[in-house]
Amino acid sequence: MHLYGDSQRHFSDWLRPLLLLITGLIIVWEPAAGIASLGLLFILYFLLDAYRNFTAHQRSGGLGRPWFIFSGIVDVLIALLFLLTWPRGSLVLVGIFVGINLIFDGIALLLLSRLLKGNG
Repeated sequence: MHLYGDSQRHFSDWLRPLLLLITGLIIVWEPAAGIASLGLLFILYFLLDAYRNFTAHQRSGGLGRPWFIFSGIVDVLIALLFLLTWPRGSLVLVGIFVGINLIFDGIALLLLSRLLKGNG
């Protein structure tokens, strides 16, 4: 079963992995020179992740809606922080906020998993 219960392909389903691939390549090949561009890529990443979170509850039948919305709001705030401090803030923000984003996404997915097990 697809995580969101819908096999329909969405915009972020292909763009998000492509963005992650590009970001990973920049980190590997040009870590020092690429940090400013990483900040821009993370702005785009967090905005795409916000979009995914704002629409995820629709694909999951409404399960976990408050957590997906909350995670989407956090993503938008992180993207704004990157934008307002770019390029100097990129170095510190990449490490801090990627970790925060992973924590909130993990919480949302764990809660969704628990809800799906309870309904199954």
